[in-house]
Amino acid sequence: MRKILIIGIMLSGMIHQMSGQNMHVSRYTEANGLPSNEVRHVVRDSLGFVWVATDSGLVRFDGVNFKDYSQYIPSQYGKYFAAVDQGLLLSHDAGISLIQPGLDTTRISLFQKASINPNDNGLYYPNRIFQRSNGALLVGQPGGKIHKISSGDLKLIIPGISDKSKRGLEFFFSEVGNQVWVAQSDGSLHLYDEQARSLKLMTSFPEIHDMKSNGNELWIAGDKVYRIELSPEGKRIRGKESFQSIPGEVTALALDSKNNIYLGIKELGLYYLDRTHGEIPEFIKVFSNNDPHSLNELPFKNIHNIVLDSDDKLWICSSEGLGILQKRFFESIGSIPNANTTAISIADNGKIFVNFGDLYRIEKTDYGYNGEQLPTSSLGTITALTTKGNRLWTGTSTGKLFELNQQGKQLREINLEQRGEGIFYLAGDSNNRLWVAQAPRDQPIVGIGCIFPNGTFKEYGLEQGLENRIICLRETENGRIYASGIGKDTYLYRYFPEKDNFINLSIRPDFYTSPIFQVHDFTVDDNGIIWLASTDGLLRHDLERISKVDLGPEYSNLELKAVTHSVDGSIWVSFDTEGVLRYKEGNTIVMQKESGLPSRVMTYRCLQSDKEGRLWVGTAEGVVHSLNSTPQPGKSNKPWFISTLLDGQIIKTENYQISPDQEFKINYIAPSFHGFRTFYQHRLNDSPWSSPSVKGTLSLKGLQPDNYSLAVRAKKEGAFLWSDAQEMQLIVKDYWFKRKELVWLIILLLTAAIALVFWSQKRKVTNIMITLSKGLEAKKDEVIQQEADLVKVREEIRMKHRERKANLLALEIMHRLLIKIRPDTKWDMVLETISLDLLKLPGVIAFEIGVQRGRNIEFEGYSEKVKGFTSAKTPFDPGSSLAAYCISGAKAFIFNRLGEESNVLLDKKDSRIEGYKAAISVPFYINNKNAILTIYANKEDLFDQYTLKTIQIFASYLEQII
Repeated sequence: MRKILIIGIMLSGMIHQMSGQNMHVSRYTEANGLPSNEVRHVVRDSLGFVWVATDSGLVRFDGVNFKDYSQYIPSQYGKYFAAVDQGLLLSHDAGISLIQPGLDTTRISLFQKASINPNDNGLYYPNRIFQRSNGALLVGQPGGKIHKISSGDLKLIIPGISDKSKRGLEFFFSEVGNQVWVAQSDGSLHLYDEQARSLKLMTSFPEIHDMKSNGNELWIAGDKVYRIELSPEGKRIRGKESFQSIPGEVTALALDSKNNIYLGIKELGLYYLDRTHGEIPEFIKVFSNNDPHSLNELPFKNIHNIVLDSDDKLWICSSEGLGILQKRFFESIGSIPNANTTAISIADNGKIFVNFGDLYRIEKTDYGYNGEQLPTSSLGTITALTTKGNRLWTGTSTGKLFELNQQGKQLREINLEQRGEGIFYLAGDSNNRLWVAQAPRDQPIVGIGCIFPNGTFKEYGLEQGLENRIICLRETENGRIYASGIGKDTYLYRYFPEKDNFINLSIRPDFYTSPIFQVHDFTVDDNGIIWLASTDGLLRHDLERISKVDLGPEYSNLELKAVTHSVDGSIWVSFDTEGVLRYKEGNTIVMQKESGLPSRVMTYRCLQSDKEGRLWVGTAEGVVHSLNSTPQPGKSNKPWFISTLLDGQIIKTENYQISPDQEFKINYIAPSFHGFRTFYQHRLNDSPWSSPSVKGTLSLKGLQPDNYSLAVRAKKEGAFLWSDAQEMQLIVKDYWFKRKELVWLIILLLTAAIALVFWSQKRKVTNIMITLSKGLEAKKDEVIQQEADLVKVREEIRMKHRERKANLLALEIMHRLLIKIRPDTKWDMVLETISLDLLKLPGVIAFEIGVQRGRNIEFEGYSEKVKGFTSAKTPFDPGSSLAAYCISGAKAFIFNRLGEESNVLLDKKDSRIEGYKAAISVPFYINNKNAILTIYANKEDLFDQYTLKTIQIFASYLEQII
């Protein structure tokens, strides 16, 4: 019978392991810096660092690096931590050490020394340390000894047992209702009588390896898992039940904040105890799902302790190293395929239906979610899905509609093959109408189709107000129906049932949108704002204006596949290839594989919230849901300043004062244990935050003298917010001999000294002044000439500076033109691009490109005189046309006095150049035809050889690409 029960339990665990407790795991071993793979215990200090006790020493862990502190404790065999007001206590073979954590200096001292004589009244190889609610410490030791430490005094309260066979006993402590319960590894459970300083045996078990309390319950790990119910005051046992585990000893247990129970089973690893399925519990094996496509065995087989921190992360202390297990923002469902998601629909009863070509129903269970494939293979390839009430509607790639019940049974078929091809979108409304978006076959389909409850079909097209193709339709909670589609003027509509037609709400964007502008999806938030997922990013429509939402330089212009909102005002969008982004009040967080997404490639309109607020996301490699029902990003840990260095020397002070040319270096860390990178930003005073960096070091040098506030903040990679900033005040002072006050003092002293000398040596000074006056008169003419020469030199420098600026501007404009004009650029866009940039040259007010076609020259260009584009056609006559003259000579010309120079070159006046003062003409070829590029200016003497060469380069570029 027992074998049958065990087999049943194992089969049950196998059934549910794929949808049970699957977590992201980070494993650390000797290869990562641990002194030993035998990890006994961990604890987190007040600064956020984690201390790890191993069989070969003590280390501190910041999430990236291990720092060895083994040399500061007298024994390398660490056993157990306890957090107290003074810091951390660590038991080891030589006693108990006190660790007082600090950022740059950590103090470690021997708190209580142990004896190697078991008959002494002092500590003897202490192991477990337990702190009572009154602050007193209980210390268990081999041989049955228990000491009490209160206010620094050590007292033996339970003497040792003379039986040498009991020398290996280990104690476990719990407190319920101010009553201390003591379990021994031999299986006995005692109530501690504080007055009599004795242990009262209350019950016994075959063996005990761990004990934890939860309310008025004791949970005991041994050959089985036991739950002991105590009376409210904690003095009596009111009930006891056991849970038969998979064969093997239960070596450790822990309870999280939701009363989930985690177990370490010898040689088998980590399990989760699920008690929600009647009297027989579920022992669900915990797997790693670092890769959301698969589940992997955990490497931890012999678990000594399981520690849960305030974030419900599991810290596994085992013979196979240290493990950190945690849930990620998104969770996958093991019982459904990792396939391309084409539709998600959430039914009124909370069931989720997902289409991968095959249809799956997902239901919530007591331990998560379970998926089941529906029998729909006979329907063909399903391409669209929606739910209404307890019914499903599916559309296929051939244009057929099927009504199903939630078990997948077919109830009705509607054939729309004559209307078009595959049905790509379905939506039901509160009036039981079914709206159908279908791909066209031979001719475009304008609008959207509708099937009424009685099965009749109606087209909603031009006559009903829809002017283009509709690709999405949604009904809000207040019953309003909106639809989105294609085109800058036809992308948003609202349905008015009283008129049975649609009204165009589209507002033409005043920002750039692509020629194939589409709105793939939209959502209407609680304030009536319509958020549009478009080909050109996230747009905000408030019925009066449309604006583009700033998602940052990387994401603002990317195509969006889907959008939805949550009750806290967050807007969630999915990208084509960049995962999911949360936008709220101008802040963005991007979530990709590190947050649990199986792929960065998202699918159209597969982003929805269920009634509990849980987010469901469809990707190219499966569907996932947010871990919490109200998805909120986690808060990142505030960084700490670890050390500061001034010109390479460590400094320790609260008032940081440096000089401008000194290098000030800060090392900082934000302890985080999420298994991915941590980013940092810094800023001085109110300047913008720096670009994110994974480096925990900042160097400052060359700051201007001033008072600065330096702020540094951190962010864990993935679904986490930026932390609060850690701040430091920094004073940059100039050298004493450069201070303004000192300079003014020196000036005053010198002035006083000069005055004293002057008055004491008046006659001598007078003679000197007369002599100087004569010398000055003699030099007067020379100085005047030098000043004249200096003015001339300054004017030459000014002209060269102006020329250099003009040349740089010309080069910049040519660079922009070469980037914008590509081989595939249309001719109209070439002219428009040239008009936007070339006319930025100083004084240039027009340009034209002429092409010789037969006996004529055809001109196209732009002129500020007419404020628009120009065109003309004139005979090709080198005697009356300056353009023809330049083409005939096959030579580029600079005309800085256009009127005078053209009169010399031409037999007749060229009326087309009248009104212009200067020009550059450069002949070239367009499609093997003579052509000429001419720019005109309204000032004489404006152009030089540099500008001519620049225009020649641009003309040669046009010759190559057109």
